[in-house]
Amino acid sequence: MKTCVEVKESARLGPVDVVRGRAPKRPLFELGQIMVTESLLAHLDQETIDFTLVEHQSGRWGDVHDVELLHNARALAQGGYLFSAYFTRGGIRFWVVTDGDRSRTVLMLPEDQEYDSVSVQAAL
Repeated sequence: MKTCVEVKESARLGPVDVVRGRAPKRPLFELGQIMVTESLLAHLDQETIDFTLVEHQSGRWGDVHDVELLHNARALAQGGYLFSAYFTRGGIRFWVVTDGDRSRTVLMLPEDQEYDSVSVQAAL
């Protein structure tokens, strides 16, 4: 099982005026507890995590197919998990998944689908 690390409280979205020169939209949903798998954490810095979470929470789903766009639209209206895909600065693709009950958002590599959410280590 893979392990996750909880993102520190200061990284959660709050009053964000501008992110990389673009004002974020109003958040469409709650992120819940924010987790990053250890294997992805080695490839991300705090700025990338923050930017990605703003994009995800604003409904800018990144590099996803039409079927995921339709799924996310339905999930926003009726409930269900939300899925985004982005790339690290080094070109590594990663996913952002918010649980259907909005209690948790996990940033992970595609191969991290099996992770142990109980094994949460110290916050960043």
